[in-house]
Amino acid sequence: MCEKQKSELLEPDLVLADTLINSCTREYLDGTGDIYIKFTSKLYQRSNGSRYMNVSWFVSGCQTTSKEFPFPAPCEMKITIWISEPINLPAIVHQVPSSCTASGAETIDVPSSGNYRTNVKLEAKCYAYLPVKTLIAIREGSCNCVI
Repeated sequence: MCEKQKSELLEPDLVLADTLINSCTREYLDGTGDIYIKFTSKLYQRSNGSRYMNVSWFVSGCQTTSKEFPFPAPCEMKITIWISEPINLPAIVHQVPSSCTASGAETIDVPSSGNYRTNVKLEAKCYAYLPVKTLIAIREGSCNCVI
């Protein structure tokens, strides 16, 4: 017991790395080519037994529809990321008001046991200047994976 305490005192900054339990990657392209979602979800366990998900994501919207017009305008996007099954955790929502691409990463604490469904949803409003900014399409898509 004293040796362990002595060792801890000599190495106070020693931190055990989190353990990767499982991961999944999903990619989705809708039939119009306007909604593209790619994400990787990784389940980690901390040294204290608690778990969390790390979700890194990239989305793109309005890439096909906007190109049909000579003067495309920036689209508006809403990205929703949430964990469901066995429980529904609060969603993380990002509003992107003037871009047709976005990316990010989220860290979400989860219960210590069970399988988890990671969900990513993209809603995009596509615009073009005709000659004023005009809504030309609304697209939506989502995908998920279970780990």
